[in-house]
Amino acid sequence: MYKSSILWCFNPDENIPDDFFIQVNNIVNNRQQNQLKDIKYLALLLWKRNVRTKQDLEHFFNPQYIHDNNSIFEQEIDVAVARLIKGSEKQEKIIIWGDYSCDSIITTTILFTGLKNIFRAEDNQLSYYFSPRNYPKFGLNSSEIKNLADKGYKLIICAGMGSNNYQEINYANSLGLDIIIVDNTFLSVDKPPVCAWLNPHFLPKHHPDYSLSGGAFGVVTPSVIAFFLIKKLFSRLSENINLNNLLLLIALDLLQGKYDLWGNNRYLLLKGINLLKKEHNFGTQLLIEVCKRNGYHPLNTYQGISEKFNTLIGMYSNPENIINIITNEDKNKNSAYINKIEKAYFSYQDLNYTYLQYIHKQVNLLDLSNHKYLIFKGNKWNVNIINLVAKNTYNLYKLPVIILSNYDQDNIFYGFIYGFFSEYWEQVFSQKDWIIDYKLSSDGFSFFILEENITILTELISQKINNNIYHNSQTINIDLVLTIFDLNNILFQQIGIIEPYSINNPPVNIMLKNCNVNNLFEKKYDKFKGKNQNYTRDLTLEFWIEDDSCDIPFKAIWWGAKKDNLEKDKTYDIIGTIEYQYHFKSTEKIYYLRVIDLKPSNSSNRFYVKNNYISILDYRRAKKTDELANINGKIIDKCPLKWSEINRSYQDAIAEGGATSNAESTASPKPYKSSLILAYNHPSEKELEELWHQFLTIIKLSLQGKKSVNKESLLETLCISDLSLNKICHILPLIGVSFRIQPEEIIFSKIWETFPPENYLEAKQNFQDIISQEYLQKEYFYKVKVEKIKEYLDFQKHI
Repeated sequence: MYKSSILWCFNPDENIPDDFFIQVNNIVNNRQQNQLKDIKYLALLLWKRNVRTKQDLEHFFNPQYIHDNNSIFEQEIDVAVARLIKGSEKQEKIIIWGDYSCDSIITTTILFTGLKNIFRAEDNQLSYYFSPRNYPKFGLNSSEIKNLADKGYKLIICAGMGSNNYQEINYANSLGLDIIIVDNTFLSVDKPPVCAWLNPHFLPKHHPDYSLSGGAFGVVTPSVIAFFLIKKLFSRLSENINLNNLLLLIALDLLQGKYDLWGNNRYLLLKGINLLKKEHNFGTQLLIEVCKRNGYHPLNTYQGISEKFNTLIGMYSNPENIINIITNEDKNKNSAYINKIEKAYFSYQDLNYTYLQYIHKQVNLLDLSNHKYLIFKGNKWNVNIINLVAKNTYNLYKLPVIILSNYDQDNIFYGFIYGFFSEYWEQVFSQKDWIIDYKLSSDGFSFFILEENITILTELISQKINNNIYHNSQTINIDLVLTIFDLNNILFQQIGIIEPYSINNPPVNIMLKNCNVNNLFEKKYDKFKGKNQNYTRDLTLEFWIEDDSCDIPFKAIWWGAKKDNLEKDKTYDIIGTIEYQYHFKSTEKIYYLRVIDLKPSNSSNRFYVKNNYISILDYRRAKKTDELANINGKIIDKCPLKWSEINRSYQDAIAEGGATSNAESTASPKPYKSSLILAYNHPSEKELEELWHQFLTIIKLSLQGKKSVNKESLLETLCISDLSLNKICHILPLIGVSFRIQPEEIIFSKIWETFPPENYLEAKQNFQDIISQEYLQKEYFYKVKVEKIKEYLDFQKHI
């Protein structure tokens, strides 16, 4: 019998201004051919997604392509365009270099499709190359760079990779090869020495392309950057090119639901979706056809065209096959390519089923209430689909996941991390020498590691969790609490307007209470060439749900579930999303509830309600102003080290505002009575060498004058906490100094005059390690998003 351990979170209907409903009605009905009579659900969903002003509504419904010729990003594109024109005029050989990530393959395809109009692919003037999958390193490699130089290539375009390959880039430069990088990676040091670096991470927040530079996972789509490059190149050449095929590829990339769709990202995606809805003799239509043949909604994040494309990448070792499929313009090849897509998809499902069976057995041995993440080590698993398996596991258990598998060499493991805060883990990985190599992608972290270092990885994660640096809760956010009577075309139409989904616009979660379940049926969808095998994602439990609101039942589908997960004589509270399928060879949509989670309806089944009494104001990157003095609330002016410090200040803000934090209250929210004000900075500019000498000078002056040191002053000088100061003091005996810490001062004493040089080096290294560790923790809390802080505080309020 299924037993959910996931916490349900409901944000009650807020006091939405009446004029917001009017604004939503006006802007929606001005763009809709069929007028909407009711927009209450749509307005509520938009408000919950922080689309709250007239300008926000315009950006959401009518995004416009905006560019800024004066920006650094545009200037870099101009440099890249000039270099490509030079290469075309001199008939140079250029190559596009990618890897096997979805982002990189689509970016490579966009660049190749665009550039073949001015470079001759048939004469090998233009070609592409993909880093081998069995190579325990990401990005460029020197041996292939030498090979390209020997073959006469003059320019490399890196598609979605290469930003941190400094050594390889310098080697390429020494051989006379220029490099243009189209990538999404946060740099660990400085801009690489390349001809042009097309990466908008350095853009300011108000820039129209800022959405390209990161979301919750620091995500970026290099495919959009590649589109900008091709568009500007042909504009400069005064040549016309049909960009529709490129827009279709961008839609294929952005529909994965892992991007922050705002600004130009959203503009280009909506353009691509409009093209997808029309008949085009192009490869993306093949993916749509496969979805419809299997009853899937093509634009669905879970089973849509992007998932089919990801499995295609995972199962085919030859990238040329993949590119040929998604750029197909020959109708005579459609049937053969559709078979290839289906074969790849169902082969993946077969492996996925095997791996998830192993994972299920391992999880059954655990008490999930005591685990904040899951880690699994497979034996010779297909590393090309580990990222997909990790995401499936995360969706099943709502816990961060690490999956490892030994690579071609038994002692080298490939790993994939999904569900952790990537902006934090990237810092950790980039500073450790026990990782062979790593890559941050829009999905998570990929890395290579020696088997003996896996223990270091798990200890590090456990340490961070125990120090309360990392927070992740098993929660599902509920958007609407409805009855079955409410599940009608009025609702479906409004939910349809919310699509496409993304990081900043998640699928709409609906809660239905006190539902009866009937006519349970386990269904296995038709398999490739009639094979009838047990694939977890293609095994569904279908049933009908009813409640007291009406006599007409509604269809529900629970992927991966079986009959024995439910009891017929019980009523259930159910959370799900509204999806639709197609009848085979029909355009008729059949709506159903895709079940995400359910629990028996009883008095002990409570879900917590988000507290709307406290607002969170973010002044972390602002200079201190008089404005703060006029705000009622609790100010955090020192950078925290732990979540518990933020929670204490939050409780103080509640107390100051006279509000309560009743987790079970369902009353209408009142206006904010107080605020939690984030007004701290992070002293990342402090040089460790300089701090060490400052610290020694303070001790020296204290010993010479035989005076104590003010503790608060020392903490401010070093920008550290009491705990770190205590750790640092305990290393002083190495250099002949003892200490005594009192409430307001520290007294230093000399133990001996001389000590071995190695003692000094050890003390200095320990000092710098302690400072670095604290600064790393502070940097996380300096950068963590306000939305994540709100999520944590709501969760703490419940527990």
